Amino acid sequence: MNRKIFAGLIFLFFSVCFPVSLFSENQQYVISGMVTNKGDDFPVRDAEIRISGDKETSERTDIFGYYHIEGLDAGSYIEVTAVKDGVTITPDIIRIASLNSDRTINFTAVLPKSAPAEASRPGKSPGASGDSVLPKPARGVSPIQPEYVA
Repeated sequence: MNRKIFAGLIFLFFSVCFPVSLFSENQQYVISGMVTNKGDDFPVRDAEIRISGDKETSERTDIFGYYHIEGLDAGSYIEVTAVKDGVTITPDIIRIASLNSDRTINFTAVLPKSAPAEASRPGKSPGASGDSVLPKPARGVSPIQPEYVA
C-alpha cells in the first residue's frame, strides 16, 4: 500500500512541476480537408489553401479537391483561407487561436452565375462536348475509383 501512495505522490509532483505542455512543444499537427462546389458537391481543383499567422505556407487542392498541410506547431495561431480566381469560397477565413490537434477544414465554392454548370464538373471544360481534361487512369486502375495522387 505504501508503494502505491509513494508512486501517486511522485506522479503528482511531476505533473505539477512539468506540465504536459512542456512535453508537447515539439508536437506538430496537420490541417487537411477538401473544397467542393456548393451546387453539386463536385471537387474544386487548384484552389489555393493559405495558412497565415505564426507560420506562412500554402497548398493547392488536387484533382479530387483535397489538400493536406503538415508541420504546423502546437499552440500556433493560424488563419486558414481558400482562394481561386473567379470563384467565391466560404467560409472566408477560419481562425484557430491555439492549434492543439489535427483539423479537418472543408470549404464550399460557388461558381459565378455566368459560368456554365458543367464547368464545375471534373474533366469538363466550359463549352467542351464531353472531352475530358483529366488524364486517363493508368493501366489496371479503375476509372471509377482512381488511385490517389499525392
